[in-house]
Amino acid sequence: MLDSLTIAHDFNRHISGSLPRTEYRKVTACLLYWLENDLKGCTAEVDKLRRLLEDGFEFSTYTFQIPNERSEANLHKELASFVA
Repeated sequence: MLDSLTIAHDFNRHISGSLPRTEYRKVTACLLYWLENDLKGCTAEVDKLRRLLEDGFEFSTYTFQIPNERSEANLHKELASFVA
């Protein structure tokens, strides 16, 4: 299994020259998933993605588990806070 740094390096190598180069001082990814779900290993997969983005691409990350109760209101509140 490839580690996150190898995946990031391979990805960057494959897209090199395909996209316009833009430098950002900071990039933050918002990772969302349901607090209660029927996907086994979902939390572990989100954590792998978080590590890949942080270690391989130097992104900051913010993770939010969407609750089942008042999910829409809570999600709107979190997203508004995230983009502010």
